[in-house]
Amino acid sequence: MKPPSTRATLCAALAFSLALSTVTEATTLISNLGQTLSNSVQLDTTFERNATGFMTGSSPASVTGVTLNLLNQDTAPHTLTASIFTNNAGSPGILVGTFDTPLSVTASDAVFAQHSATSSGISLAANTAYWLVLGLNQNITFNHVNWGVESFVTTDPVTGFTTSSASNLKHSTNSGSTYTNSIAGFGSFELVGAVPEPASASLLMAGVVSFLVTRRRPHLQ
Repeated sequence: MKPPSTRATLCAALAFSLALSTVTEATTLISNLGQTLSNSVQLDTTFERNATGFMTGSSPASVTGVTLNLLNQDTAPHTLTASIFTNNAGSPGILVGTFDTPLSVTASDAVFAQHSATSSGISLAANTAYWLVLGLNQNITFNHVNWGVESFVTTDPVTGFTTSSASNLKHSTNSGSTYTNSIAGFGSFELVGAVPEPASASLLMAGVVSFLVTRRRPHLQ
C-alpha cells in the first residue's frame, strides 16, 4: 500500500484548521449593557464581593471577555477583579476562572461607564448555572465603587445563555466565604466567547478524523 500523499495530509490539516477557526469565532453570550440602569451595588473593601448569576446553553462555551457598567465615586482610582464561579445552592461556589486583566476605574467618575477585561478562555459546561463575581483590589479612601444593576438580561438565541433563576444579586463581606441576598436584579454585564455550532462541530470532527487517518495509516511498500 502506498503511503498517503503529501497533498492528502495537507488537505486534512487544512480542513481541521478551518473547522477550528469557525468553532472558536467569538460572539456575545449574554448582555444587558444596552438597558437603562435601575440600581447599583457597592464595593468598599477588598473583603467584599458582589455576584450575579447566569445559565449556559445546550453547548459548552469558552468565555474570552467580560464588560461591566461601573462607577467610581472615590477620590482614588481602583482596579477590580472579575471571576466566574460554579453555583453552590444558589450562591457562588468554586472558582472556575479569573479574567487575566483587572478592570480599571479612574478617580471621581461622573457617570457609569463600560469597563472590560479579557481571558484566554474560561471553559463552561452546558446547561449549568454560574456566577459572575466582582471584587475590589484596594480599599476605598472616601466613597463607593458601584456596579450598575438591571432588572433583566438579554440573551443571544444562538448561544442559549439565560439569566439564572436567582433574581437577587449576592453580596459577601468575607472574601466570598459566605454570601447573602443583595438587591433584586442582575449586574449590568456582557460575556463574550465561543460556542460551537452543530455544523461547525461536525466539520471539526471530520477534519480531526481525516487528519488522524492519514497520519496513522501504515506505510507499506
